[in-house]
Amino acid sequence: MVALSKITPGTTVEKFGSLINASYFDGANIAGTLKTKGAIDFKVSYPAESEIIITEEGKKILEIAEQKAKESFDKLDFEIIQKILQGSRKPEDIEKALNINQQDIALHLYKLAKQNLISYTLKGGDVSVSLTEQGFKKASEGIVEEKKEGEKKEEIQQPQQQVQEKVEEKKEEKESLPLKLIGLIILLILLVLLLLFLLSSR
Repeated sequence: MVALSKITPGTTVEKFGSLINASYFDGANIAGTLKTKGAIDFKVSYPAESEIIITEEGKKILEIAEQKAKESFDKLDFEIIQKILQGSRKPEDIEKALNINQQDIALHLYKLAKQNLISYTLKGGDVSVSLTEQGFKKASEGIVEEKKEGEKKEEIQQPQQQVQEKVEEKKEEKESLPLKLIGLIILLILLVLLLLFLLSSR
């Protein structure tokens, strides 16, 4: 997605590598991959340089990406910036961590970059992403919200636990009451027997 978005009219295979901060060979490999996916084609005019042309399929991909970039921040966007905050910088690492397909991750990363929540760097044809200040704040807000929700749950659970403990205490009291009565009766019987014994001994 990043490489495709770098292509403009007049971009050639020979210059493509420098556009994406990669060597000529890495640039050519990425261009070959894009061609295999039907996103670009080559206009060969020997001995001039080979021009890269975005195909209709490629234009559709970019159009979908632009539409996605206009959408509101959603749950998947939040999960992605959380993973970046935790140290995942490669799109493929985020893809594996979230078990989301490559195309969806690419579209959401493009959207986040457009919304200034992440930035990306290209080196040797590889993409790495990092949070912007705005993206860091967004990710941190989510952590704070989760903490607040956890505290609310604890506040709700504590009174419930206290009620349960009181119920258990009353239950134990009820269960122990017959035993206490039996103990008192036995004690009274023993006292009566002792009194009778003392009276008979006189």
